[in-house]
Amino acid sequence: MQRAPTGPFRVTLRAFPVSFLENKEHLENGGKIILPPSALEDLIRREVTYPMLFELRNNAVKISSHCGVLEFIAPEGKCYVPFWMMENLHLEAGDIVDVINVTLPKGKFVQFQPQSPKFMELSNPRAVLEKTLREFSALTRNEIVCVNYNGRSYQLLVQELQPANAVSIVETDISVDFSPAPGTEKATRQNSQSSLNPYKVIDPITSSSVADPAAATPQVLRQRPVGALFMPLDAAMSDEEGEDISSSVTNHSSTDTNSGQSGKLGSGNVANFVPFGGAGHHLKTGTKKGKERA
Repeated sequence: MQRAPTGPFRVTLRAFPVSFLENKEHLENGGKIILPPSALEDLIRREVTYPMLFELRNNAVKISSHCGVLEFIAPEGKCYVPFWMMENLHLEAGDIVDVINVTLPKGKFVQFQPQSPKFMELSNPRAVLEKTLREFSALTRNEIVCVNYNGRSYQLLVQELQPANAVSIVETDISVDFSPAPGTEKATRQNSQSSLNPYKVIDPITSSSVADPAAATPQVLRQRPVGALFMPLDAAMSDEEGEDISSSVTNHSSTDTNSGQSGKLGSGNVANFVPFGGAGHHLKTGTKKGKERA
C-alpha cells in the first residue's frame, strides 16, 4: 500500500494564460487556475482542506498571489492562469511558478481602489464587482484584479484586507468598500491626511503592521456581505435603482417641507392664499359659463 505523502502539497509548473486553452477564454474573468490530473491525485492522498486554495509564487521576483482551482485537465507539467494574475506575478508564458496548497482565514473586510474613475461612473459599480467576485476564491493584498464589464476592462487595487494579507472569500460574509481612484481630488486629500492617522493593526499571519481601514474615510457605497454576492446582477441593479428612487422621493419631500415654510397652508399664511381665477371657458364650446347660463 502506498504511503500518504507528508507535508503540504507543492509542485513546480510552467504557467500559461488560460486563453491558450480552447473555449476557456471566459476564465480570464475570475481568479481560478487549471492544474494537471497528477496534482489532483497528489492532493487526494493528503489531508487538504476544502475548498482547495493555492498560493502561486514567482520565486524569481519574490511575488505571490492566491487563487482557487477550477479543473484538473492541464497537460502534465503545465498550469493555466488568468492573464491578469500572470501580470501581477510578472510571469511570461512558459515561466516557472510554484503552486502550494494553503489554508486561508475567511475575509471580513476588503477595500478596493479603482485605478480609473470610470469604474465608479458605472450605473451600479458595486453590483458589477459582486458579480465578478463570484468567480474568485481568494484575494491578496496589494494585487490588482481585473473586472470585465460591457466590453471594457477595469483594474481594481486590493488596498486593504482583514483579517490577513490573503483571505478566502468562499462562503463568507465580507464587507466591501471603495476608496477614490488615484489622481482624483478626494484621493489627493486622503493621502495628505494619511500621515495624521496613528492607527495601526497587526496582521495575524505576517505580524506586520498595516493601516487600519476602519480609521480611513473612503468613498463608501452601501456595504453588503459577499454572502449576498450570489444575487443576479439584474436583480441587484433593480434593487439599487429602487433605492435611488425612494431616496430621491424622500429628499424631494423634505425639500418641499422646508421650502413651504414661507408660504404653505396652515402655517399662518392663509390670508395670502389666492384661489384660481380662471375665465370659466367650456372646453368644448370655448364660451363663457356666464353667457351660456344667460
